[in-house]
Parts: sequence; C-alpha cells; structure tokens
Amino acid sequence: MRKSSVEHPKNKPIKPYCRSPLLPVGFGGYGLPFEAVEECRWGAYSCSIVEQQQRLVCLRRVDYYGGVVAGEVFADFKRFWEACARADAADVVLMKSAP
Repeated sequence: MRKSSVEHPKNKPIKPYCRSPLLPVGFGGYGLPFEAVEECRWGAYSCSIVEQQQRLVCLRRVDYYGGVVAGEVFADFKRFWEACARADAADVVLMKSAP
C-alpha cells in the first residue's frame, strides 16, 4: 500500500484511431474483434481492434478525470492502470486463411 497521495495525470489529447497497412492477401486477424473496457473513479479506457477491408482498425479512448489518489485506494488505481497497459500491449496474431 502506498503511504502518500499521488496526483493523477490530467486529461491529455490521445490519438483515438489508427489503421494498419493492408494485410497480406489470404491473412486475417485471429481472435478478432478484440475489446477492452476499464473504468474507475479516476478515468475510463476503451480499446477495440477489428478487421475492416483487409486492414486492422484500432479505436482507443482514454479519459482521465484527474484528482488525487490517496494512499489507501492506490491499489484500485494501480489495477486500472495495469489493465489499460495490458490492453494496449495486446498482440494481434495473423492467421493464413484456408485455401
């Protein structure tokens, strides 16, 4: 448990959309669509990855509500932050389609 308070980061503009180059012919994303949603009193996070027109499309949104995270509730904030980081680092596996 944290013994002192920590200032939560302020809301910053975050690029919410990215589109990959064309996928190789005959390949597609395995386990898609992917979606992750997290929320706590300090922020909200959502991320989705879908395949559209032979491209991977990622929509990501992070809203920071701001405020001070008191030491006694730091574990909840840490859980939120770690869940967001895991979703951001999710791998996308490409699989070759059956002929």
